[in-house]
Amino acid sequence: MPKRWTAREGAGVELVSRHARIEWGFRAWAAAVCRRPIWTLATLLLLTVYLAAWIPQMRFDNSTQSFLRRDDPARIAYEDFRARFGQDDFVLVAVRPPNLFDLGFLERLRELHDALEQHVPHLEDVTSMINARTTWGRDNELVVEELFESWPQTPEALERIRARALTDPLYRNLLFSRDFTYTTITVRPVVYSEVERVDELAGFDEGPAGGAPLSDPEIEAFLAAIYDVVGQFEGPAFETQIVGSAITNQSLNRALEHDVTMFVTGAIAVMGLILFMLFRSWAGVVLPLLVVILSLLSSLGVMVIMGIPASITLQLIPILLLAIGVCNAVHVLTLMHQRMSDGLSKHAAIVSSLEHAGLPMFMCNLTTASGFLSFISADLAPVAHLGVVAPIAIVLVLVYTLTLLPALLMLAPLRWTGDSSRRRVEIEIGALLSRSGGFAVRHPWSILAGAALCAAVSIVGVLKLEVAQNVIRWFPRDDVARSAQELLDREFGGTATLEVVIDSGLTEGLYDPDFLRRLLDASEFALHYEHGGIVAGKAISILDVLRATHQSLNENRPEMYQIPQDRQLIAQELLLFENAGSDDLQELVDTQLRLARLSLRVPLADAILYEDYVQGLDAGLRRILGPDVRIEMTGIMQLLTRTMAGVVFSLISSYATALLVITPLMVLLIGTLRLGLMAMIPNLLPVLMTLGVMGWMKIPIDMSSMLVGGLIIGLAVDDTIHFMHKFQAHHAELGDIHAAIQASMQSVGAALLFTSLILGAGFVVMEFAYMRNAAQFGQLACFAVVAAFAADVLLAPALLALVGDRRIKGSAGPGVVRPALDRHARSDALAAAGSSTQAD
Repeated sequence: MPKRWTAREGAGVELVSRHARIEWGFRAWAAAVCRRPIWTLATLLLLTVYLAAWIPQMRFDNSTQSFLRRDDPARIAYEDFRARFGQDDFVLVAVRPPNLFDLGFLERLRELHDALEQHVPHLEDVTSMINARTTWGRDNELVVEELFESWPQTPEALERIRARALTDPLYRNLLFSRDFTYTTITVRPVVYSEVERVDELAGFDEGPAGGAPLSDPEIEAFLAAIYDVVGQFEGPAFETQIVGSAITNQSLNRALEHDVTMFVTGAIAVMGLILFMLFRSWAGVVLPLLVVILSLLSSLGVMVIMGIPASITLQLIPILLLAIGVCNAVHVLTLMHQRMSDGLSKHAAIVSSLEHAGLPMFMCNLTTASGFLSFISADLAPVAHLGVVAPIAIVLVLVYTLTLLPALLMLAPLRWTGDSSRRRVEIEIGALLSRSGGFAVRHPWSILAGAALCAAVSIVGVLKLEVAQNVIRWFPRDDVARSAQELLDREFGGTATLEVVIDSGLTEGLYDPDFLRRLLDASEFALHYEHGGIVAGKAISILDVLRATHQSLNENRPEMYQIPQDRQLIAQELLLFENAGSDDLQELVDTQLRLARLSLRVPLADAILYEDYVQGLDAGLRRILGPDVRIEMTGIMQLLTRTMAGVVFSLISSYATALLVITPLMVLLIGTLRLGLMAMIPNLLPVLMTLGVMGWMKIPIDMSSMLVGGLIIGLAVDDTIHFMHKFQAHHAELGDIHAAIQASMQSVGAALLFTSLILGAGFVVMEFAYMRNAAQFGQLACFAVVAAFAADVLLAPALLALVGDRRIKGSAGPGVVRPALDRHARSDALAAAGSSTQAD
């Protein structure tokens, strides 16, 4: 390539000169790789093998607390709560017999209870009606024992147990469903891992002061044992349902693995088929997909090394790499096919292709990586992790495209020569898109009017958007985990926990009768407070222990189920309860008897509803308890509420940051502020249109759908950069905006269409995903691909036409001459310009 070339002075000349120098660098790099293809291939394969060797250590974490950063106040409060009061998370096994108090059923229930205690690892305790606490008085003595302390041998003994069970207010909606058709077994795991976890690199996973949380293998072993034991007892007269946040998390992980595997496999098959139809060569199929697969393996290895777990948001990584990797490869292969069809050798065609595709490809990957890098500041940990992993993955796929792809192309036995049928199709597509570009230039205001109409309709849809997060609704209606959760929420009034920690302000403040009466009023308020259809089905606190103890010490009279009026009497009765051998009080109060735990069982509902519910509940409790009492909301549902606030903040801040980062890069590539800002319009319209579609189709913004915007920006920016890069080169040669647009479409339009077709077909595969959110993501992404393509072939030319020939010439005039080795692009441009002149 000549080192010097004549050009008119000015900003546009400097820009073209700078682009030429960068292209020369890509040419030199491609030539170096082509000279040593085997050495390059061996180096990359060794790197890939090393990184991929870490993948078996990957762990999945979609637990509620994992949504928040380690330093988030809500997560800190939750971990402090568990360190103080113990595990609030549990697995609930609900059993439905023909008769709850049939002796045969009770014996089978006892066998199941014992089997769970014996065979489930990492177990804290098992609670059922077999060992449920019962408190009663006998000859002025307080008796605290298990409900079935003595196994009934006669119908009379069984009836006495039945009467006690049905009249104890603690058991309703806890051990028994509202209509006494179900009974439950609560299986509670230990809070902290029982083995020391050594992971010096996993800085994201430091546990709280009490120890590290249960590891993935420990949780899997815990749940597998429960399923195995319960499965042995399942039968027509012993129907079971199993729910719990750990169950939902496990189901989500498995569905995630299934959907990602299905999508990657299906998308590779569909994309491979289309690639074969386009290039009619095994190399045109295998090489792009090989670049993507090796990039994905390396990215996953890096993720494991950094200690970042797989989560809902990181399912985007395979999708992202398929989109970017295939787009990169198609642009290179399309140019290479053109060059070889025009008679260049394979070596020269590879070098020329990377020379001309390298800069726009580099800028496409850089802008997309920069956009995802903005997620690193998100409040939500999985979104922040995406901000780390996605840029690394994008850089890796670029490296593999610039090194592995040319090395493989040199070693592959390619025979792309002559004016093939594929070349003729490519020319015809280019001519068609050239005419569409010409139409946009001749009728810019019509195109803008159509775009404005789309924007207006989209804005109306955006105003209909709602924020929601109900993971259980992502599952199909007939999914076992979803149907069990919804069934038991109806039967028991709720199976999730919302914890309220109430600080009396004084050591032994829980002995104060006035405070306890206010706590009782607060508990009653919590049971009757309703918002958005959410109402607690059960409230558990120290009051249950105290009132039952007081009643038992007063001849078991029902009217004595109340709070004692004397402080000393309260202290004595609680001491008697503890001395009776029960340790239940430890889960309800702290050691100084200053903090009280009010545990609410609530249904698993949309987390956005819980935000208002929790705020109203908090305000009501503060009003009842008074200004001298401090309360703190925590528990699984409070974490979900905090997560939704994080979704909204992360969505707004991350997209705003992405635009602030991408826009200067676009300006830098194009070289002028006016054109750079104008080029962002075709990138933003597809995002707006997709958000509008979400609003009209009632698809809420959640942890999954919020990420589609980042993907859209990446796809739209890629096409815009390739088009604008070619437009600048052709306008510098021709000096005429009309001819430059048509020539750009002629040379790059086919590649834009091919990449859009491949990506759209790939995203269609997600329609067959098991999870509803994944299917919706695929629908939105497919729509976005079409919208981005239309914006680049119609809206971008119309905007360029309105910018004006004079302003563009001010940047790069007709005196600029492209280097001689750019003769292929130059001939295409002149041919397109000539056909345009004849048409006009």
